[in-house]
Amino acid sequence: MNIPAQQDGTPEQLSVFGPLGGYAPHISILVSQLKWMRAVLLGRLRSLSVDQLDWLASPHANSIGALLMHLAATDAYYGLNTFDGVPWGRFSDAARQKWAVAMNLGETARIRFRGFELDYYLFHLSEVRQHTLIELSGRGDDWLMEVDPTWSWGPTNNLCKWFHVCEHESHHLGQIDLILKQLPGRQNTAKRSLQKGQASRTALGVALRRAAHQMYDDAPLVLHDSIVVPLLQTRYASALADEQSRLQEQSSLLMRAWLVARNRFAEDRLAKSFADGTRQCVLLGAGLDTFALRNPHPGMEVYEVDHPATQTWKKELLGESGLSVPDSLHFVPVDFETENLSERLQAAGLDVQRPTVFAMLGVVVYLTADAFSETLKYIASLPKGSGIIFDYALPRHLLPSDEIDARDELATRVESIGEPFQLFFTPEQMKAVLGAFERFEDLDDQELNRLYFASRSDQLKLQGRAGHIVAAFKEM
Repeated sequence: MNIPAQQDGTPEQLSVFGPLGGYAPHISILVSQLKWMRAVLLGRLRSLSVDQLDWLASPHANSIGALLMHLAATDAYYGLNTFDGVPWGRFSDAARQKWAVAMNLGETARIRFRGFELDYYLFHLSEVRQHTLIELSGRGDDWLMEVDPTWSWGPTNNLCKWFHVCEHESHHLGQIDLILKQLPGRQNTAKRSLQKGQASRTALGVALRRAAHQMYDDAPLVLHDSIVVPLLQTRYASALADEQSRLQEQSSLLMRAWLVARNRFAEDRLAKSFADGTRQCVLLGAGLDTFALRNPHPGMEVYEVDHPATQTWKKELLGESGLSVPDSLHFVPVDFETENLSERLQAAGLDVQRPTVFAMLGVVVYLTADAFSETLKYIASLPKGSGIIFDYALPRHLLPSDEIDARDELATRVESIGEPFQLFFTPEQMKAVLGAFERFEDLDDQELNRLYFASRSDQLKLQGRAGHIVAAFKEM
């Protein structure tokens, strides 16, 4: 999705509602809402195949394609009613022939709207919406407040009618999201991809949110990352643009705050270790982390450990973006099902006689208990001053009721792409697990907010007890 441009060619700020050039003041606010909702909808539709657009969750369900045509029909009918004065239900034969099936959905729509590429639906959505925006640009706020006394649910003005169009799109977006979660092709493909060693999809989501922080959040930034936007913009420009449309959604705010906080904490503790003399760092499950590409510590060697497929993907992005790889960065591809971590690190040049800091961000929740225990045991065997920085999640029963739904929704989403949550700890359990490390920090949301989000001018902050960040070190 491309960010819409204003008449002077500059991008519109979708999250800044009204005034807009070419529209009356109150109509500007309405148009802002319509554009925001449409941008969110389009962001969900990337790369959908014909089979996915046609898929039915049950014999009597609606397909995504039919729902998209229904949204276009709704826009068209409300335009005829409010712009042309056509009473509802008295539309012309030509209008009915074009839109009635889409408006009514049901069995006829399931038959009619099959076999079309995504562009077919995008064309109809765009064509009708462009007509709507042109009509709105020629109307004043007095028209917006005009009341139709004959409306089915009671006297209703044009503002309420068009707000209902926006609300209606939001409602069907929820249905589309539910269908997307159930698509068997998406779930099976993702799970097969993981089994075959294809790159992690969660790594891309993490990087996109770090990039959104650089592009859209207010200064001062919690995490300064000069690399992540150039790394992504060649291949994922549309996804970067889509992040703006979701910027103020609660789930986006909370996830973005969490991701930048955990990286900032890790980089702060790594800087302290460097000051204490540590010159080796290992990033476990590095994904699209960019620290090694902007490493500010002379003499600090960074070893990035991840699945070979993920590292191949990252190297492709680096090549496409023209970013250079510093000599201090060592890629260590490891297939954890068949290869030994310590052997692969030593083969890559890690000196096990020197203290080493490990960072493992966004990884623990996906591990088995045995895999996590073995990793801690290995790090505890290294020289004094070695340590690990990581985050972990509280078990579901410790979450307040208002956080349980969000956890369940996220868990369902990551499981659907073949990367399910597995491992949770209470703070007491975590303290016991880290008994081999003498220095130990365990920070919750309140402490992280105090460190990184105090006195911000935007809404970015942590709200929820689900995640903790830990730094555990052996004494020097």
